[in-house]
Amino acid sequence: MRDLTEFSQHEQECILRLTTGRVDLPEFLRIFGRNIADDRDFVQKTLRRITESRDAESLPFLFYLWGFLDEPPEKEHLQLLRRLLSESWHSQHEWVVDTLRRAKDVESIPALTRAAQAEYPDLDELDETSLRNRCVYAIEAIGGGDANAALKDLSSGQSETAELAASLLSCTS
Repeated sequence: MRDLTEFSQHEQECILRLTTGRVDLPEFLRIFGRNIADDRDFVQKTLRRITESRDAESLPFLFYLWGFLDEPPEKEHLQLLRRLLSESWHSQHEWVVDTLRRAKDVESIPALTRAAQAEYPDLDELDETSLRNRCVYAIEAIGGGDANAALKDLSSGQSETAELAASLLSCTS
């Protein structure tokens, strides 16, 4: 690992240049400084190191880069992401939820359900509701019997999230 973060200052700048369109992917791969194009496990290894070291600064850079690499999440990624969803040392919960939603893995439903019910003391009420609702939408996107059961559990109560879960559940019936 480099210093206290996974990505050096140069690498962070390269990732930002890629995400803002100042370089394309082939140019990025040339100037990045690490041969990630031939390393199929780059995202997985990096996500594991970031998670183990609780490197909150590097996590968004990995998500930016992961999006451009167009690498679908694999089982190992999903396990790490489900773990990240419940941890408070980072602020990338919405990215985690979106990645789990796109993966549509039924094993993510319990983690998403817990996250939809969790308290987030570091978030204001609007951001907390947004994150909870995003979890509900992710559960709905996964679909199936387990998702419907989770939506039913989430629909009890008086919160905006409970109302959303009930509404989505009524659409699937």
